[in-house]
Amino acid sequence: MALLQFDATNVAPSTGVAEAFPAGWYNAVITKSEVKPTKDNSGQYLEIEHTVIDGQYVGRKVFNRLNIRNNNPVAQEIAYKDLSAICHAVGVLQVQDSQQLHNLPMKIKVKVRAASGDYEAQNEITSYKNVNAVVDQPAAPAAHANPGFPAAPQPAMAPPPAWNAPAPQAPAAPQYQQPAAQAPQQPWQQPQAAQPWQQPAPQQAPAQQPAPAWNQQAPQQPAAPAPQAAPPAAAPFPAAAPFPGAVPPWMQQPQQ
Repeated sequence: MALLQFDATNVAPSTGVAEAFPAGWYNAVITKSEVKPTKDNSGQYLEIEHTVIDGQYVGRKVFNRLNIRNNNPVAQEIAYKDLSAICHAVGVLQVQDSQQLHNLPMKIKVKVRAASGDYEAQNEITSYKNVNAVVDQPAAPAAHANPGFPAAPQPAMAPPPAWNAPAPQAPAAPQYQQPAAQAPQQPWQQPQAAQPWQQPAPQQAPAQQPAPAWNQQAPQQPAAPAPQAAPPAAAPFPAAAPFPGAVPPWMQQPQQ
């Protein structure tokens, strides 16, 4: 038996190890930061606690360790690159104390590291961005239809926090533009009167050329007068008596 002087009302109960939440982009802030020695005391690392500030997994925490002092130059270079990414995400580029980075919203990209040995699956941070940056979210898995049970209600989307709401922009006043003054024309730019030699020559009607000999019409001869009809011939005079002194029959008197 052991005697304990303990008051459980002063200590929050343990909730156990939280399961890893799905990979993706989350809005978060740094809530704690502390420099700790490495296991072999040959270097130091900066332990950072990130807390999700909205969405379905609000309040969940993700931890990251940055090897700011390490015998491995590659590990130290990776740590300083991650620290620079955090500074650019929150807009604080000159840092004297890690507390300058606390409670400033940013986006963190979280992945799930599979369980291994005695370690359960846990979340790791792989990238940092400004809180207003546009990022691609992984598609949610399709729900399988089950006719025996109604579909589970979807959680209501919380309104965006005040720090994430875009500030209203006042319409810009139109700017008055001064009309450009026209420069006076130089003498060499003045239009010049046309000189006599520049006047267009009067156009005369083109003279008609005589037609070539092969195209001239032959002169026409006057038409011959039409032949007139001959006058009718006179009736023949009765032939004379066959002998002089003979009396024609019609002048002879009949005999008694």
